[in-house]
Amino acid sequence: MSDYIKGEVLKVIDGDTFDMRVDYLGSENDHEYERTERIRIADKNAPELNAAAGKQAKS
Repeated sequence: MSDYIKGEVLKVIDGDTFDMRVDYLGSENDHEYERTERIRIADKNAPELNAAAGKQAKS
């Protein structure tokens, strides 16, 4: 089973990574989480900011 966390996105890093404030934790989560977590979306490979189309991927 996957962990479940919920919260506000605080900052978009690039097209597949963002920082979020963790406001809710699922009751059956396997891991402990900090108040702020950096999330990378699995199975997505967006261009980095310094690559071609990086800024477009971030927006």
